[in-house]
Amino acid sequence: MATNMATDNRALSRLPRTYADTLSAGLNEYSGNTTKPIFMKEMDLFGAEKPPKDLWLTHVEVYKALALNIEPECIASIQRVNKFWRIYLDNDGSRDEILSKGIVLRDRTMPIYNTNPGRPYLQDNSIRIRIKNIPLSADDGQIHRALTLRKCEITTMYREKLRVDGKLTNCETGDRIAIVKAIVTHIPTSIEIGRYRAVIHYISEND
Repeated sequence: MATNMATDNRALSRLPRTYADTLSAGLNEYSGNTTKPIFMKEMDLFGAEKPPKDLWLTHVEVYKALALNIEPECIASIQRVNKFWRIYLDNDGSRDEILSKGIVLRDRTMPIYNTNPGRPYLQDNSIRIRIKNIPLSADDGQIHRALTLRKCEITTMYREKLRVDGKLTNCETGDRIAIVKAIVTHIPTSIEIGRYRAVIHYISEND
C-alpha cells in the first residue's frame, strides 16, 4: 500500500500545477485526431463587461453556430478556458473555412483567431493561396513541390470542398488551397506545374 502511494505521489509531482505551467510545458494541445485549435474571444461578443449568468455563452450555441458552416461531424471538441473558446476540428479544410468566414452568434459575426489571442506574441501571419486549373487526377505533391521551389514555406495544403446553400459538402471543386507561412518572392498568377499551367490567386479575408 505504501509503495503504491509513493508511486502515485511521484506521478502527481510531475503534473503541471497551474494552467500556465501546462502552457509552458506544451501540454495544452488536444491529442485527438484533430488539427491545431482555433480561438474565439468572449470579449468580441460581450465587450469588457462580464455578462449576467443567464446570458453566458454555452457549448450548444457555439456548436450550432459552427454546424451552420461545416459538417457537424467535423467538430471534434469545444472548450472554454478563461473567456476564450478553443475549437478543435478534424480537418484543415473545415478549420480554414471557419477561420475565413467566422461564425454568427446572437446575430453578431464573431472573428475566429488562428492562434491564441491571449498570447499575442504567437500570432500567425499566414497567407492563403488558391491553385486553380490543375486536374484532380494530378498528384498534389507536384503542387507542393512547385510552391516549395518558389521558396514558399507551406504549413498545410488541402482540396477545397463545394458549398451548397451555405453547407460544406464532400464534393471537391478542383481547387487546392495552400496555407503559406512565408513567401520570399511574389508568385506569378500563372505558373507551370508538371504538365499543366496553374492559375494562382492570393485569397483575401473577404473571399
